[in-house]
Amino acid sequence: MVTRMTGSLSKKALATISALAVTSAAFAAEIEVRSGATGPFEAWVLKELPSQLPADGLAFKNQPFKLTVPDGESGFLLVKDGRGNVAWSDISSVKTGIWTIQSNIWRIGEVRVNATQGSDPLDGGMAVLEAKGWSASALISGGEALFFGVPPGEVSVSVQYLEGKTKKATTPQKYTLALDRDEAAPVLAVAVPAGKAGEGKPEAKEGQAADKGGRTGRGQAEGADQGVRSPVANAIVWLLALGIGIGALYALFRWLKANESKVAEKLRSVGVSVPDGTQSDDDGADAPPGQAPPFDPRAQRPEPLPHEAFAPVGATGAAAPTPKPSAPRLLVQGATVEIPDGAVLLGREAGEGVILISDPTVSRKHAEVRREGDAVIIRDVGSSNGTYVNGSRIEGETTLQPGDRIHLGSAELRFEA
Repeated sequence: MVTRMTGSLSKKALATISALAVTSAAFAAEIEVRSGATGPFEAWVLKELPSQLPADGLAFKNQPFKLTVPDGESGFLLVKDGRGNVAWSDISSVKTGIWTIQSNIWRIGEVRVNATQGSDPLDGGMAVLEAKGWSASALISGGEALFFGVPPGEVSVSVQYLEGKTKKATTPQKYTLALDRDEAAPVLAVAVPAGKAGEGKPEAKEGQAADKGGRTGRGQAEGADQGVRSPVANAIVWLLALGIGIGALYALFRWLKANESKVAEKLRSVGVSVPDGTQSDDDGADAPPGQAPPFDPRAQRPEPLPHEAFAPVGATGAAAPTPKPSAPRLLVQGATVEIPDGAVLLGREAGEGVILISDPTVSRKHAEVRREGDAVIIRDVGSSNGTYVNGSRIEGETTLQPGDRIHLGSAELRFEA
């Protein structure tokens, strides 16, 4: 009796398991994914294609691998390889249960456009990315726009922005994007010249607010008129400043002549040896007529002076000129380049305000260096190979110190101050 009951229960259990398996097969299916790409891989089964790379996909170390998909429902398969490239397919187009990803359907998962105006991130605007037979646009937020699924090869990027109420656009810049690359998410740098957005517009005075386009409450027409007059105005200001400077020097000279004795007494009080008498060092005009200036033994035996009192004396006895403070500079490929005030770009593409570095591993616009008072600051502007200071890759801005070694790709620079 026990044996018969056990056999009966086993048959019922097998029947139940078989029914569950049939039911599961009716609601799910497996698709095997194959490709010639390099892992590790991440995969998603999605209802719709995303506008950016989703998070938390299924991880696979190698391929082929299998994905479970809803049977009879529409959707998409999305796969990302180890280099950050993506490929996708409509589930309904996979007829045999095997999806073989061809090499020509891989795209770049994420591409970032870094838009700056002067040394600041561009506030607002739209980035436009175009390739052969493909184009897309994305809003710029915090100086950055994100694109998903960009075709490899040559692309052009431009930025549309508002100048006052006028819509402007930068000249398209061309880049080449490769599936085989070092950075998972390439960064394309676009600079909106600071002079364009603020050209011919007055700066806001204290207590007078300026809008984002750089205009004050006086209006755009007045700013444009000032832009026309600026060369003449600059010349007048320069001449006025020169005249004021000459006048101030002349007034100082007259005052020193009129207060010569007081100045000499003050110098002696701080330890500076000043000869007595009023004879002139040039021609002895104050000496009695027909008589040489009186001999002053102190001129032959000067008292010891502090080391800091005067500049070093050369072989001829003339005081050496005070050395000019050295400006911050970069040693670039055997040449010394002084860093000017403001911001300059380091890159492979020649242009105004660019320190040219002839190296194929350097991006066209690789990094920006700017002076702020005594500080010199460097930041990467979206290069392909990154910017390194003393062997560490920089994120954001870094203040340079004398002797720092900078690597842009395989090009080495040294900062000196």
